[in-house]
Amino acid sequence: MTFVLDLPADVLQRLQARWSDFPQRTREAIVVDAYRDQILSLEEVGSLLGHTTLAQTQQLLQKKGIALPEADAAEKKEELEAWLAQLDALANLLPADVPPLPEEAFRRETMYRE
Repeated sequence: MTFVLDLPADVLQRLQARWSDFPQRTREAIVVDAYRDQILSLEEVGSLLGHTTLAQTQQLLQKKGIALPEADAAEKKEELEAWLAQLDALANLLPADVPPLPEEAFRRETMYRE
């Protein structure tokens, strides 16, 4: 699909003088914004921008200040590990002689007796 961007001639001339790759920059801005709004996937961004490796796409998005899923996953992993450590600390507050609940306690029939 082709679309037309209507700009005054003097503005277009300044943009092209400053950015020799003006059409590519425009395409990049739209595609990156679509990724930010979760319209496009990481793979689609790379394909639309002609990247040959995932690393190129990741580098571009990082340059644009966009957090990548891997960074989010690492952060979530740290949060989960902290939460599990807190849970473990709470579990250690129970006396050692308290027996665990029997399997029957977790059965649907036991929970929803009529």
